[in-house]
Amino acid sequence: MRATRIKEELIDYADTEVHRMRELASYYKQCGFKGLAWWCENNARKMEKFIVSGGS
Repeated sequence: MRATRIKEELIDYADTEVHRMRELASYYKQCGFKGLAWWCENNARKMEKFIVSGGS
């Protein structure tokens, strides 16, 4: 059951990071840093896929 708990914690962490990455992307877009904004959005999408897949 420890593995299940760790997986749940990783999913919770990823969910928090998705929101943070989206906020950073928005900020970078406003500042004109398109490359950093793209990088943040790309990472947010990868984390969303991780969450949807159930952590696998």
